[in-house]
Formats: sequence, C-alpha cells, structure tokens
Amino acid sequence: MSQSNLSEFSVEPQQRLDERLQARLVEAARYALLRRLSPALRHDLAGSLQPISMIAAILERRLQMPQPDLMLLAKNANVIGNLSREAVNACMSLMTWLAPQGQPIQAINAGVDEVVKLLGTDFSIRGFTLQNDTGQAQGHVLSSALRSVFVAALLALSDEAQAPALISLGVVQTAESGMTLTLTILATAGAAPPALEPNYRNIDWDDVQALAIAERVTLSRDKHNVSLFFGA
Repeated sequence: MSQSNLSEFSVEPQQRLDERLQARLVEAARYALLRRLSPALRHDLAGSLQPISMIAAILERRLQMPQPDLMLLAKNANVIGNLSREAVNACMSLMTWLAPQGQPIQAINAGVDEVVKLLGTDFSIRGFTLQNDTGQAQGHVLSSALRSVFVAALLALSDEAQAPALISLGVVQTAESGMTLTLTILATAGAAPPALEPNYRNIDWDDVQALAIAERVTLSRDKHNVSLFFGA
C-alpha cells in the first residue's frame, strides 16, 4: 500500500475529529452532572421508601400482640400496598434522570418546579435560596433540556458564587419563536455558611455550553444573569 493510501486511512478529516471531541465533551458533562445530582436523587428515593418501613415496623409490633386486631392489621397492610405502588412510581420517575426514554416534553413551569423541589435542600445547605417565579409560564420544552442544561446552569452559577445568595428563576415568552428561562443571582445579607466540598467536581460553563449545543438551547450569560433560550 502506498504512503498516500496510508495517510488517507490514518488521518481523519478535521470535521469528524471535531464532532467526536464535541460528543466526548457532552458525555463528560452529563456524567459530571449526574454525579452532582446523585445525593439529591438518593435522598428523594429514600424519602419514598421510608414510610413503607415505618408502617411495616408498626405492623410487626401489632402482629406480636396476644390478640391482634385483624381489622387494624388489614388496614396497615392496605397502607403498605398503596405506599409500595407510590414508591415504585417514584423510583421509575427517578430512573428517567439516569436513562431517559424517547424525547418527552413537559410544561416549563412544571419542569422548573420539579428541579427546585429536587435540589432545594442541597442549595439551602450551601446557602442559596431558589425563588421560582415561573408558576404562570405557558409552553412546553423537552424534559432532557431542562434536566441537563437548566440544572447544569444552576450548579455552575452557584459553584462560582459566594453564599448566601438568592437565585430567582423566571420565564420570558417570545411570541411563537420560543421562550427564555432566566436565572438571576443576588447576594443576600447574612453569615456565610460553612464551606462544603461538592461530592464531585464543580460544573463549569464549558459543561453548560456543551450540553446546550447538544440540546439546541442558546446560552447567554454575564456575572449575575443567565438566559437559556428554548426554540419553538
């Protein structure tokens, strides 16, 4: 085989190399994001399972009584059954954060509320208050875009900021062309909380940009403001 043929097989076009590099950057950003989310997901999962163990403990004590109240035992068993079904649904919902299926869409206000509920405790411990002002927003976006780009932007914004601070979330609708999700951080009065090391590395803006490109979200920011434009 000639030298020219060897070169043809050994050197990839620059565009293909760039595409492969971008894919690796997105993959790395998604992995880092899931590592940062894992404590919140684990806490949410434990919260859905804990009531079952509590009712089961009560049921066990009542079974050990000399004359158990069968009606009460049946009621406890029914409660455990209902809680178990709710826990299964909660676990299946949490699994979609790890392995999304298809391209589901959701109302943007519901998606933001879901994220705030999931991360609110973690942010509070770190000294950040999340203020959700998206309740009246209309419109739908891809769940994957909210759960990746929006969450990564929240973490990147807080990772580089000083606590205590308030992070307000809003939505600006632009006719039929799409909508913009805004994040604004403002310092608040009060003592700084104890410094806590994240369970994994900080999320930086290169991570957010890589995820935004993958999800076709337009990112713009300055020191205190972040805008995420979701096209129609």
